[in-house]
Amino acid sequence: RVAMVSSGGPITSIIGVITGMPPESSIELNLRIKNTAISELVVTPKRMAVLSFNETPHLQLPATQALLTYA
Repeated sequence: RVAMVSSGGPITSIIGVITGMPPESSIELNLRIKNTAISELVVTPKRMAVLSFNETPHLQLPATQALLTYA
C-alpha cells in the first residue's frame, strides 16, 4: 500500500489514462473534484483500475459538511 497526496490535476490525468477518456473529458472531470477527496487506484504489473473516486466520508457529518469545496 502506498498513500499519495496530490492536487486534482494529476489525479484527473491518471484517471484519464486508466479509463481512456479524452483530454476534454479529463478537464471537465477535474472541475468536479472535491477538495480533500479520497480516490483509490489499484496498480499491479498486469492492470490499473479505479477502485473509488472523489469520496469525502470525512466530511459527511453535519458539523463538517460546510467544509466541502470544489477545485
